[in-house]
Amino acid sequence: MDANEYQRAALRTWNGEEDAIGLMYASGKLCAESGEVMQLIAKWVMHNKLYTAADISDELGDVMWYVSLVAKMHDLRLGDVMAGNIDKLSKRHPDGDTSKFYGRDK
Repeated sequence: MDANEYQRAALRTWNGEEDAIGLMYASGKLCAESGEVMQLIAKWVMHNKLYTAADISDELGDVMWYVSLVAKMHDLRLGDVMAGNIDKLSKRHPDGDTSKFYGRDK
C-alpha cells in the first residue's frame, strides 16, 4: 500500500469536520498518540517493561491516522508530504551522513 492509498483508506473513518476545532482536536490527538509511542519506550527503558513490535505498530498506526487527517485538512496528500520531507533531508544531508546531526560519531 502506498501513502496516498493509505490516506484514502484511513480517512474513510473520518467524520469530515474541517473546522478549527476539528483541526485542533486532530493535531492534539497526533501529539497524544506520539506520546503513546514514547510511553512504550520509556517504560522499557525505565522499568524494563517489554513491548512487542505489534504494540509499536498499533501506536504508529494511530499516529499515521492523525498525520493523514491533519494533512488532508490542509489539502495535502500524504505521499507529497513524504516526498517533500525526503527532498528536505537530501538537501540537509547531501552525502547521507547524519552523524553530526545526531551529535555522535559513526
